[in-house]
Amino acid sequence: MGTTITRGVRIVQALTERGRTVADLAREFDVHRTTMFRDLKTLEGERYVRRRRDGTYVLGLRLVELGQVAIGDVSLHRPAELHARALQRAVGHTIHVAALLDDQIAYVHKVADETAIPTYSRLGAPVIPYCTAVGKAILAHCPTERRSAILVDHPWQKYTPMTLRDEEGLDAQLRDISRLGWARDDGEFEDFINCVAVPIIHGPEILGAISFSVPKAVAGLDELQLRVPLLVRAARLISRDIRSAAGQAADQPAGPGRARSG
Repeated sequence: MGTTITRGVRIVQALTERGRTVADLAREFDVHRTTMFRDLKTLEGERYVRRRRDGTYVLGLRLVELGQVAIGDVSLHRPAELHARALQRAVGHTIHVAALLDDQIAYVHKVADETAIPTYSRLGAPVIPYCTAVGKAILAHCPTERRSAILVDHPWQKYTPMTLRDEEGLDAQLRDISRLGWARDDGEFEDFINCVAVPIIHGPEILGAISFSVPKAVAGLDELQLRVPLLVRAARLISRDIRSAAGQAADQPAGPGRARSG
C-alpha cells in the first residue's frame, strides 16, 4: 500500500511538468502499462488527474480545490489580498506575498500584470530563501536557529552569476536588510528579474513578506527602491488587518455549549 501511495504522489508531481500518456508514465516509473493505467484511473476517479482528448493525463481540478483550502488557511492570505491588488493597480508591477509557515516559506498570493513575463513563482510554490527578496526579508527577521532550520532544506545552489556564494555572504546581506528594513534580489534567482521586498510583521512575529517584481528591461533596482515606502505601507496595513481580524474573533460570543464565567 505504501508503494502505491508513494507512486500516486509521484505521478501527480510528474504531471506538474507537462501532460503524459500512460506509456510515458509506465516507462518513467518502470511499471507495466496495466499497472499505470489502474493507478491513473484511481487518481482520475478522485479528480486528482484528468484525461484529455489526445490521451494524455494532466492535473485534475481537485488539486485546485485543495490548494484553495490550503492557501485559505494561511492567516496572511486574506488580509494580503486586498492590499496586494491595490498596490498592483498603483504601480503596475507584479506583487508577491510570501508566508513563513513553520520552517518553510511559500508564495501565498501573486498579482501580475496581464503582460507579465512567466516566472517560477506560483501559489504554493516554495520560496528559495537565500536568493529571493521575500526570502531574505523574512530570514533577516528570524532568530539564528530558525533561520538555520529554514535553510536546511535548500542546499546551496548558484542559479545565476548574481546568486550569493555562501552563508557568510548571506549573513552580511541579512544584517544590512535588518538595518534598512527592505531586501533586494538583483537577478539572483531569475537573472532577468529585479525585486525588492519588505517584511510583514505582526507584533514580535515575522509572518512573511511582500514584494515588487519586474523585468530588468523595465525597471532597475534604483527605481524600485524609490517605491519601497509603498511596500512598507502595504505591509503595515496587512498587519493591521490581521490584528483587527484576531480581535473580532476574540470578541465572538461563546458557543451554546460553553458556560459563561461570572
